Amino acid sequence: MVTVHVFWFRKCRIDVAWYTRKIRWQLPGVVAAPARITGIAIANAPRGRRGSATTAHSAASLTVMATPQFIVDLRRHIGHDPLWLSGSSAVVLRQGPRGPQVLLVKRADTGAWTPVCGIIEPGERPDEAILREIREETGVTAEIVRLVRVNVAAPITYPNGDRCQFLDHDFLCRWISGQPRVGDDESSQTGFFDVDDLPEMAPRHRRRIETALHSSDHVIFSSDGDDDGALREETP
Repeated sequence: MVTVHVFWFRKCRIDVAWYTRKIRWQLPGVVAAPARITGIAIANAPRGRRGSATTAHSAASLTVMATPQFIVDLRRHIGHDPLWLSGSSAVVLRQGPRGPQVLLVKRADTGAWTPVCGIIEPGERPDEAILREIREETGVTAEIVRLVRVNVAAPITYPNGDRCQFLDHDFLCRWISGQPRVGDDESSQTGFFDVDDLPEMAPRHRRRIETALHSSDHVIFSSDGDDDGALREETP
């Protein structure tokens, strides 16, 4: 993964300095990866209360994540046109001292806590894809309990203009072995959290966890565009 910081300034000199540091986290049971950040000292720009250090810290915010090669190849032909992609996510549960715990990762690009998610590779089954993502991102071995939901996500437009939309497959999974560790550059932290004491996260990810916790043998078919929140259930 390459960390990139892009700024557009007129009549402004940019001096770039690279710093490497190890980050200390205070969340118990959460593992963090050593991180490389880019400090940007900007001449002729307003200084924060702490001088250039404040500017450098706030500037280090944009991370370019690894993109599957098949998407890179497709983009050469279609440019920014919309792509219909398939994804998988997992609510991985284990029993903790105070009750059920769920496996989460903290994204390196946005800093958001989420369940493990990933793009399904060509020819790969959704269940195979999510078990692979769990191993790669956290080092944890899990097994599929059941498919919980198939959801049409809202269209996405990325800062570079690329557009896509996902058909998400949400799985309930059971922890088998392994302690969480950061396995690749897509995440900065990972760990198990009590289901009644989750970190702040986007409503759609919290809804994904709640749906898995209260799921039945029925698969839910839904769309982010459902106005009334009604969900169709069908027995697989």
